[in-house]
Amino acid sequence: MFELRERAVDIWSVDLADHCSQISLYQCCLSDSEKDRAARFHFDSDREQFIITHGILRHLLGQYLNKNPADLSFKTGEQGKPYIDGLEFNLSHSHDAALIAVTQDLPVGIDIEFHRTEIEFLSLAERFFSTAEYQQITALEGEAQKQRFFDIWSAKEAFIKGTGKGLSYGLEKFSTTIEIDDAIHLVTDTVGEAKAWKMKKLTIKQGFSASIAVRSSHRLTYNLRALNRLRIFPQIHAVPQQYIEGVL
Repeated sequence: MFELRERAVDIWSVDLADHCSQISLYQCCLSDSEKDRAARFHFDSDREQFIITHGILRHLLGQYLNKNPADLSFKTGEQGKPYIDGLEFNLSHSHDAALIAVTQDLPVGIDIEFHRTEIEFLSLAERFFSTAEYQQITALEGEAQKQRFFDIWSAKEAFIKGTGKGLSYGLEKFSTTIEIDDAIHLVTDTVGEAKAWKMKKLTIKQGFSASIAVRSSHRLTYNLRALNRLRIFPQIHAVPQQYIEGVL
């Protein structure tokens, strides 16, 4: 059973390829609605990623709450963001990696983005990012531009996921700046909104950008762990040598 400290955020990093052999274990704990969603994916790879990530999420939350993963019942907020009594959580996956954030009743958003090579990132930044964000990118050169684009993209996604509003929040209504210490400075149209959030750029692995956003007026700590695959149901193993603690 996992214990979650007050004013702390647990972040779990998952290598999806490490869990493919146990997909049947994850599928059996999904709800009927989750199984229906999985069945609607056209590509096998997308369906398998959904099953693995949502199965792992259930197993993790089950460890925090000391409950059978299959017995967990999720609720949804006004904007459809899922939560469970006593815990707030958020899930993101991209390519072969996933991140899961868990807190005690603190709104949280997390995002990870694989650095895809085929997109026109400058055109997307000019269209969807703020002027300040676009200038952060164009002030750099070469690969550093692409890195900053995905860093900002993940920061914006983490924030709107944390609010529970998603894209309906409006990407044009806020701006982010990546600071030298990886803290993320937030500017919004709403007075006081920016100060209510703690945001941080996360370093996961080469070729990915990731960020977390947590709504809290207090100083928070985060614990970033790599999640090893399930060996014996329902025990979950964290890889101890891959453990990072930081401050939000």
